[in-house]
This record gives sequence, C-alpha cells and structure tokens, in this order.
Amino acid sequence: MKYFGNLLLFFIIISNTIYSCNKKEKDSIISNKYCDNADSLSYSSNNKIVNGCEFKENVLNIFPESKSVISIVSGSGLCSGTFITENIILTAAHCFDINKLSENKKILDNEIKNITVYSDLSHDIYPLNKNNLNTSYISSITINPFFKKNCANKNNILSGFHQCNFADIAILKSTKKASDLGARISKITTEISQNENIILVGYGKNKESDLPIKRIKKWGFSKLYDFNFFQFSLSNIKLQNDSYISLGEFYKTTMLPYITPSYLDDPRKAFLFVEDNNYGICQGDSGGPLFVKRGNEFLTVGIIHANIGKAPQICEYKKSININIGAYREWLKKEIELLGENISFY
Repeated sequence: MKYFGNLLLFFIIISNTIYSCNKKEKDSIISNKYCDNADSLSYSSNNKIVNGCEFKENVLNIFPESKSVISIVSGSGLCSGTFITENIILTAAHCFDINKLSENKKILDNEIKNITVYSDLSHDIYPLNKNNLNTSYISSITINPFFKKNCANKNNILSGFHQCNFADIAILKSTKKASDLGARISKITTEISQNENIILVGYGKNKESDLPIKRIKKWGFSKLYDFNFFQFSLSNIKLQNDSYISLGEFYKTTMLPYITPSYLDDPRKAFLFVEDNNYGICQGDSGGPLFVKRGNEFLTVGIIHANIGKAPQICEYKKSININIGAYREWLKKEIELLGENISFY
C-alpha cells in the first residue's frame, strides 16, 4: 500500500493472535534447500517463519543468538520471548491477563505460577511437561506502565490503530539462568536503518488451522518498510472514550512520559513495520524477537506485536507492526536494574 490513507481501515489489530502470516505454497519451506544451507542466513525471499526453517546444527553454529529465544506458555496463551540477561526475558505485554496482574497479591502470584518457559527447539503442549530440564518458571513480571494502565481491557485493541499498539512490552524474571537452560543471551541494538533485513524467530503456528499440540522454533526473513511521516502523524487514533486524536499529537503528549526522548520527534520511531511479498508471522510468535545482523553477531532490535489484517484469516497477511525496543530504552534499563541486573544497548 503506497499511501497510508485511512489508517483505521489499514490497521486492524488482532489481540492475542498477533501476527501476520501468509497463504501457503504447495511445497513446505521446511524442505527447502535454503533451510539446509547455513549460507541462507544471507537474505533470501524463500525463507520465512511461517512454513519457515527449523533450526539445524549448522545454522545454530552461525546463529547462536537464536538460542536466546524461548517458548512461553501461560494461562493466557502461547507466546515467544528472548533472554536479554541471564535471568531477564523480554516479551509482549498482551501475552498476559493484565487485569489479573493488577489484582491482589494472591491472584497475581497464581497468574505468575501459571507461566512456564521452555528453551528446547520444540516441546509438546499436550501433555505439557513442566519437569523438563530446559524448563523454568517466572518469579516476577513487569508490564510497561502505559500498557498496564490503558490496555487491560482487550476490547481496546480489537479494532483500528489503537493506543495499545504502543508500549506492548513485558519483562519476565526467570527462576533459572539462561545458561542453566542451555539458552544464550541476546544483545540489544537500538540502531536500525530503513530497508534493513530482519530475521524473525518464534514458536508460532505455520497456519491458522494448526492445532497447538507441539511448538517448534523456526526462523525466517522479512524486510522493513515505512510510511510517509505526514500521513502517519496526521492519521487519527481512536481513544478509549471513542473519540479521535491525531497520532502525532497523541504521541507527543500522552506518550511523552513513556518514550525515550530522542524518539519523540517522529511517532514512526516507536514501531518496526515489517512486510514481505510471500510470508510473515503467525499466532504464537508474539513477543518473539526481530534480529538484525551486525558483522558476525545477531542482535535483537524489536518485539513482535501484531499482524495487519482482520479475522478470521489472521495468518494470511504479510505485514506486521512491531515494537521498536529503542523507543522504550530508558524504561527498560531502569526496570531491569530494579530487578538486580544490568543491560547495555549496542
């Protein structure tokens, strides 16, 4: 779509099932020659996370940062996440029942106890083996204050480009270290250039009709795209009282306390818009990372947030809107320090 036009028609955001996916080709990409070749980590339009590549030893050897990506199973659904320190996992806030997290301590503790983290390349959902050596639990969960305040009611993010597209970030503290789970730690970068190649990693579905019986970590490529600054800034955003405000005004006023100051000049900086001609992402990938390659390293730059499309064909859309970590850098740094750990940005 060349022009932003009516943003409300263009963005139909689906909560809990967040992801843009694609129509399937007859042949599975899993058997594609690119999945068998470590050189495929150079961009190829044939590799995607939906019907994408499972991790093989040769790819793991040159992409060890992928071991930072974990599967999250909770009472609210299935998501993905990323170890960014030995005990801190970055994921999406919408993966959890915000109302329960805002209740009394007993309800909060019970909700946290229902969250399980898996670092294996695959694991069963039914039956769910919580005694796996590569399994951890969560001791605390921190939701971005903007999202916690405004997005507890999931009806708020079911239609239109809504305020709950912003700040969809949660910080989990794992009871086990990443190293104890055979996982790695991913570095975070706040540097990203337009048209840069993105590597997606997650445990999501291949297609909407898949039953959530087994979760498999896969990887694939996509590309960043952009919107015209003025069209984006002047587009209307729907508020909880059903009134509208320009996105640019909303960003510079309401979002002012929550955004890294250097990002406040342009509301597009809060997001990473990703698209591809053939493939995208699907349910269960939410909260997973967007990687970029820097030399021989792969660094996390974003968090999977939502597909652009409408139900019931959630996995047929090829564009997604994702969280740019840099826009929330100061908040992340502060909260992680409060949890007793430190983080650097590259």
